[in-house]
Amino acid sequence: MATVFKPNPAGPRGVQRWRGVLGGGLAVLLAVSGAVHAQSARPGMGAIPYSGGVTFRVWAPNASSVAVRGDFNAWGETALVSEGNGNWSVDVAGAVAGQKYKYYLNGSFWKRDPRARQVVNSTDNSIIYDRNSFDWGATPIPQPARKDLVIYEMHVGTYEGGTTPRTFDHAIARLDHLQDLGINAIKLMPINEFPGGRSWGYNPADPYAVESDYGGPDAFKRFVKACHERGLAVILDVVHNHYGPTDMDLWQFDGWSSNSLGGIYFYNDGRAPTSWGNTRPNFGSAQVGQFIRDQIFMWVEEYRVGGFRWDSVYNILNTDLGANSEGRDLLNAINSELASTYPHVVRCAEDHAFDFAIYFENQWDVNYWWALRDQVVAASDAERNMYNVRDLLDDWPSHNRVVFSEAHDYVGSLNGRTRLPAQIDSTDPESLWARRRALLAAGIVMTTPGIPMIFQGQEMHETLAFHDDTALRWARTNSHAGIVQAYTDLIHCRRNLAGGLQGLKGTGINVNLVNNTDKVVSYIRWDAGGQADDVVVVANFSSQTRNNYSIPFPSTGTWHSRFNSDSTEYQPDFTGIGPAQVQVSGSTAPVSLGAYSLQIFSKEREPVPATAAFDPSAPVGCGAEVTITYSPHDGDLAGVSPVYAYIGLNNWASATLVQMTASGDDWTAAYEIPADTYELNVAFTDANEEIWDDNDGDNWTVTVQNCGTPPLAPETVYWRGDAGLNNNWANTDASGINNWWRAGDQYTVRRPDLSNNVWSATGQKNFNIAILDNAARPAMALNDATGTGGTEFQLHQILFQNGTSRTLTQGGNAYLHLGGGSGNAKIEATSPNGSGTYTFNVPVQMAKTTELNPVGGDLIFNGAITNGGYGLDVWGGAGKSLTLAGVVSGSGGLNLKSSLSQVGITGHSTYNGDTAVGTGMLVVNGSISNSAVSVGSGGVVSGAGTIGALTLAGGTVRPGNSVGTLTVNGNADLGGGTYECEIASTSPTDCDLIAAKGTLMASSTLTINLPETAPEGFDPDVAYYWVVATGQSVSADNMEIGTKWSYPAGLGGFGLEQWGQDIVVTYTTPTSVTFFQFGVRAENGQVVIRWRASAHGDTVGFWVERLDGDEWVPVNSQIIYAHDVEEMDDSYAQVDTNAVVGGTYSYRIIEETSAGDDVIHGPFERTASALAFVPGRGLDVEPGGIRIRWQSREDETYRVRRSTNLLEGLDGFLPIAAGLYADEPENEYLDTNAAPLGIYLIEVEEE
Repeated sequence: MATVFKPNPAGPRGVQRWRGVLGGGLAVLLAVSGAVHAQSARPGMGAIPYSGGVTFRVWAPNASSVAVRGDFNAWGETALVSEGNGNWSVDVAGAVAGQKYKYYLNGSFWKRDPRARQVVNSTDNSIIYDRNSFDWGATPIPQPARKDLVIYEMHVGTYEGGTTPRTFDHAIARLDHLQDLGINAIKLMPINEFPGGRSWGYNPADPYAVESDYGGPDAFKRFVKACHERGLAVILDVVHNHYGPTDMDLWQFDGWSSNSLGGIYFYNDGRAPTSWGNTRPNFGSAQVGQFIRDQIFMWVEEYRVGGFRWDSVYNILNTDLGANSEGRDLLNAINSELASTYPHVVRCAEDHAFDFAIYFENQWDVNYWWALRDQVVAASDAERNMYNVRDLLDDWPSHNRVVFSEAHDYVGSLNGRTRLPAQIDSTDPESLWARRRALLAAGIVMTTPGIPMIFQGQEMHETLAFHDDTALRWARTNSHAGIVQAYTDLIHCRRNLAGGLQGLKGTGINVNLVNNTDKVVSYIRWDAGGQADDVVVVANFSSQTRNNYSIPFPSTGTWHSRFNSDSTEYQPDFTGIGPAQVQVSGSTAPVSLGAYSLQIFSKEREPVPATAAFDPSAPVGCGAEVTITYSPHDGDLAGVSPVYAYIGLNNWASATLVQMTASGDDWTAAYEIPADTYELNVAFTDANEEIWDDNDGDNWTVTVQNCGTPPLAPETVYWRGDAGLNNNWANTDASGINNWWRAGDQYTVRRPDLSNNVWSATGQKNFNIAILDNAARPAMALNDATGTGGTEFQLHQILFQNGTSRTLTQGGNAYLHLGGGSGNAKIEATSPNGSGTYTFNVPVQMAKTTELNPVGGDLIFNGAITNGGYGLDVWGGAGKSLTLAGVVSGSGGLNLKSSLSQVGITGHSTYNGDTAVGTGMLVVNGSISNSAVSVGSGGVVSGAGTIGALTLAGGTVRPGNSVGTLTVNGNADLGGGTYECEIASTSPTDCDLIAAKGTLMASSTLTINLPETAPEGFDPDVAYYWVVATGQSVSADNMEIGTKWSYPAGLGGFGLEQWGQDIVVTYTTPTSVTFFQFGVRAENGQVVIRWRASAHGDTVGFWVERLDGDEWVPVNSQIIYAHDVEEMDDSYAQVDTNAVVGGTYSYRIIEETSAGDDVIHGPFERTASALAFVPGRGLDVEPGGIRIRWQSREDETYRVRRSTNLLEGLDGFLPIAAGLYADEPENEYLDTNAAPLGIYLIEVEEE
């Protein structure tokens, strides 16, 4: 193939523009015949499934022909019919959702569907998507009032915390955190398909498609549904001020353009340039306007999105030529239609929302961010200006503005910025001042009249700059739990979730104190006004404590503190300065202020939840009387009279209503314990049983002793204190109570109270070491006090000291918390007789490095393990193993520490710390796809699962469990290691395989050991090959064959070759051909196979075969005779008339010799694509000449030829470079003699 360029000297703004003309290759024509189709009568644009087929409709007004090719027609051509209005359409019977497709325009180039909801990726095919198949259930769409909005800005690829990019499904797992915070709207950074897997999203390649690396359209719908189930609206960031600028099939979509610009979707004049390329959409085109309008309504109607934030509205309203009324009119039309049809949908702009009447509701107040940032980042208090604080508070008191202290553009490394704490204190963003002032800024945001927004991670004091490759560090929700609580309290205040703070939801504000000397401001906030809902906010912007500072209040009476950022509940090194309430008798009252703090006051106190008490708390014996006291406080039963106790027995059996007696503000009842009762279950209600208090769903439970017999608990547990291990571990009575604590057979695990030798049913369960041993009761359980409360059992070590196998199960929501004590936490099978299997069906949470040691027995973990950022160390015993069947999550890693360590991964774990197999064996039949695995000289990794990146640092890899595939979700460096490769038969794929999704190579020697016994069916007179490794980019350098089976001398030999992206072990017999090159190209609309070889006299010729399913089928019907020469120019070609341009195929060459032997070369997997220049960069004028860039592929070489006279045709092209080997993905050549020429052609063709 050849691609020809010539200059267009009339390009705009003095820039040289170039246009390409595809020229000749092989002079072979392929005639295509097929049925004639009619245009579709069905409505809609894009690919729309219907019962029995799919309608395809696309806008291509300048196309001479449009066809659709896809899985449904074996990638042949189904012609679309012009509708006469620029649209082309056809109904394709038999096409179904999930099939891939592309449009083929003008008989010469491929394009993805501009309206495809789903694509493979930004450089691959479109996918037919059924827009109506998703089950939304009955959950309503949240429609928060504007005054109630609190927005959380999220980047899907980094939010969940694992190795980026993460998916919508990953993000769902973290949504409860936002619900707990009090957030009611998520603003997603753009999710349209973009180049690659990591991006901020502001470079849309396919505006209608949901980013494939995030999971695609159904994953987004699952995310939206999960948000709605939690009361969270979803707001989308949309980008229509520009597209791309890369991976854009919209560019010159139907082949037409003017001034070498973007064609039908873009301006083709001086309005095209933006800061991101010449890709401003043509807002004046009715079809482009409809394209943008339909995309917005698609998100609302198909994905139930609840709002939009339009990126850079300035670049829609303006161009380099000035104001752009076409952009203004388009925004007006779309927003006004949204306002009338979907009024709940938020209409927000990044900027310039109110320059014209274009129906935006609000915009990001960037000036607010700058002003607030300056006040908290200033190095000294003297630089802080309280008049500026006043202005940022009351200059624009409106829900027309979105206010924030962090957002992606202002904390992102791409813009040279970082997080607010790091801007406050770059040397120590964890410092006291950084924490105080960042929280002060958040307090100002939440009390400013406007719509508040926080950026992901600031609620946990994240200090790392945002970028698309920097995951959120969720361990900080533990290390900075107090800051999380502060944000929770602030958001609850802003939304008035506890009552008494309605004023924060309004727009009323009076900044009634500004003291620039003391750096103090106070202000009144209200909604309805008339002092009915006043809220007072006081902020100290100085490092000095202000004791009894005179603060104005709008009315007399008692004002209650509802928030104090200086509370020691938020950080232990805060000072807790500030009153719980203020008595105001005049216009002012004294309030003490902590350094860099903010306080919120209301005339309504914080609601007090209802409580219940039982006397005695654990009644003893049948017939005993227990007094129940219920205090409604501010709960649901406040003011109700009378109150009834609803009392059940033994898990709600025989429940009855008992009327209670008023006792002041409380209600009491005496209840006699019936026979055979081991627990009381209690809730409270009114006389009509309409209003209930069930302790937030937990109810109240009272344990009764020495009356009824509870179901036999499945555990006997011995709890050990801090004394050293001794021989008394079998002690079963109270004589060893100071050394040993025991829960009897009839109890769930309880915390002992040594003062009266009873077992308490409340509180955390704190123990140092648990020794579990009871041969008669192999089934054991950890239960919380109520069966539902999620009790945390805190232990340092668990030791098994009996040979009996046992299982530890979960009761209610109990879980193990491993921490405390000195040294590593530990779970160890120390059974002295070397037997037993110990199975954990309970979740485990780690608070320090933990050893899981199958020393004297096997350990199996079916429950989830949350490593909390700490490592798992494994010390093994002979013949013993650890199996991790549950999900291991967190940022900690896994370390095999002993040569006897054997760890099996059967679950699909998500932890992203490193896995170090320094010694021992790791068998992965599940997944640890986020963990990079390194294997030391004493280590082995095997299995048929998935691991992260693989490094063989002297270790061994054994894929599969017999023959199998080990998948590497990243790069594989096998240097310095050994590959034990099993081969089961002579089939090329019946062998072990290492499949890397990244680069596969050996930085130093890799020895591949083959079996010592030949596989079944092996014939030493026949050539074979086996694919043993594959990757996205591979190299066989430094790889060698080690052990192998024997065969008769002189008949053949083993080799190791790189075939495309495969590493292949070959067994060859003496052959007369050496292959130098193999390639497949699209030439003149057909698929051509080309190869080059050095031939000798005993080679008769070649047959070409293509893999069709599991069968090799012939391509040529007559032998291609070998050339009787021995030189590198010995080249061959064959047209495959049954292959489709753009398809990916596997071929092999069968060499036929004069002795009658067949020698197989291949297989070679190739995509039949045309030779093409790099889009947008094919030719660049440089001071030294013309730089030519073309897309290159493996196994190809190139020559460059130039002509200075078009009249001479192809004969006028003279070679200027030859023998240029492919340097994927693109080659370039600088023609230093071309620059002085006026008119010229440059041709790039295959060597």
